[in-house]
Amino acid sequence: MPNLITLPEVRQQIPGQTQYEKPRISRERLTVKLMRKPPRIEYVSHLEVWRLDEEGDREKRICGRVSCQRLPQFIPEGIPNPHGVVNPRNEYRCTFKAGFGTGHLGLGPCRYHAAQWVSEKHFTRYYCWVKEFDELVKNEYLKGEAMGKDVVRGRDMVTQEEGEEAPFLKVNIDEIEERLKKEIKPEDLIDPIRQLYTMEAVKRATMDLLRDDGVSMERLESVANQIVKAAQFQAAMAKRDATIMQSKTVAAMAQVFITGMLHIVSEVVGPDRMADVLQRFKDDLYLPINEYGVTELLRRQQAAGISDRIAVAAEVVEEEA
Repeated sequence: MPNLITLPEVRQQIPGQTQYEKPRISRERLTVKLMRKPPRIEYVSHLEVWRLDEEGDREKRICGRVSCQRLPQFIPEGIPNPHGVVNPRNEYRCTFKAGFGTGHLGLGPCRYHAAQWVSEKHFTRYYCWVKEFDELVKNEYLKGEAMGKDVVRGRDMVTQEEGEEAPFLKVNIDEIEERLKKEIKPEDLIDPIRQLYTMEAVKRATMDLLRDDGVSMERLESVANQIVKAAQFQAAMAKRDATIMQSKTVAAMAQVFITGMLHIVSEVVGPDRMADVLQRFKDDLYLPINEYGVTELLRRQQAAGISDRIAVAAEVVEEEA
């Protein structure tokens, strides 16, 4: 019969530890488990758990739930521990892709660990993953503070010109540009231009050496390297310029779309109800400022069922038309 980690051993090894009411995993199975290195994990929230690679960079978003509740929270005496595990139950987490086997692939737990109640100190209430996942995402995770710096709140992007009859929403492009400057720093483009002139001078000086001292493989390689560096640098600057222009274009498109949409709302429901709609935009709308924010917002909207409801409404409109 396997030698189980029982209650008396817990009392002997860790005085004051929470006592197990029934036997846990066998020593043999725990020994085999400890031979495998636990995954490196970054825990952001219940919805966002990342597996890290050897360099500490994010590799993929995973389920992140406790893989085996029967694992102990300590290492009993006499069991090999080659990887220095302290708390097996906490360190050996499920590494299936987030949302694996569920309707919210890419977000939240996998289907094997969905039947759990979850809570965090900032939650308004307890949620059951499998039954109330869409409500959890809609109520707790469709907020800007839950998505980091990739999105901005609606009220931070809204301006209203004086004298307007209706409070139309106007996206503040200047605010977006300020955010971009903190990440991309377009004002640094002046220095790269100076560096390009410097590289051109070095190339010409190298060519003068070739003309005066003759041709050699070393000098040819020097000229080639200077040309390659100049090309790479110009390509990097062109990519940065393209990113800035793309972001400005997206901001302008958002301004046109949202302003036009609210104009239609004001004509249909009137200026008074229009003010209520604008307030909801300020309070509940979050706008992405880069591709990461767009992806995250889409993923969370789909998990909350918002995308499906809009698709159904669009089908109704098409049928009536």
